[in-house]
Amino acid sequence: MLDHVSVFSKSGVVLWQKSMAKLKPVVGGSSKGMNVVDALISNTLLEEKGGSDRSAEIDSYMLRWTLANELELVFVVIYQKLIPLLYIEDLLEGMKAQFVKLFAAEIKAMNASTYPLPFDEPFEKCLRKVTNGLPHRFKFTSPPAHPT
Repeated sequence: MLDHVSVFSKSGVVLWQKSMAKLKPVVGGSSKGMNVVDALISNTLLEEKGGSDRSAEIDSYMLRWTLANELELVFVVIYQKLIPLLYIEDLLEGMKAQFVKLFAAEIKAMNASTYPLPFDEPFEKCLRKVTNGLPHRFKFTSPPAHPT
């Protein structure tokens, strides 16, 4: 289950975001009290940490991201690190492709009056596309009845 998804520019403009759960403030370290996205930006993205896998663990969260360098955009997905989500890479790539396709001209024009951009429906389509193909073992079912 996703907790939060965000698209922002490298200059700090939030272009779109969606929260599915309330994010807890960071508990320890130099980011204590910050929200998780701000901690990612200040401790990982600005310092160019995170490596080629583009992931970070902050408290109980796993953060994964991808970049659209041609538009200087960052796409971030946040979820509980105890729950491995196998579709995150596909979701990030699908989101990036759709977002760039839909909004490249607006982003290049930097028309701030249009932010946040209307991306809820395209995001939901991307999410359904990557989760519909999941094996049944990842879906919750009732336990089988015991024979009598």
